[in-house]
Amino acid sequence: MAERIAGTGMGALMFDFMGHGLSDGDFTEMTPNTRIADLEAVLDYARARHSGRIILLGLSMGAAVAIHVTAKRQSELHGLLTW
Repeated sequence: MAERIAGTGMGALMFDFMGHGLSDGDFTEMTPNTRIADLEAVLDYARARHSGRIILLGLSMGAAVAIHVTAKRQSELHGLLTW
């Protein structure tokens, strides 16, 4: 999905939670709180490098985490897509 978004000319930043995809770490050490902290770190990274609009997209458990972070930091975000 990130590649398709980037193909439209918009920026896209994709990441995996620890123990998933290409990310390091042990899946068994992941908790909802570590996922929230990871997404907030990614959001901080994106905000430091991009002054435009940011929309979160979350899939599965990532959708639940994206909903939580959007509710917590809604003034910084311009949209939310859950899948």
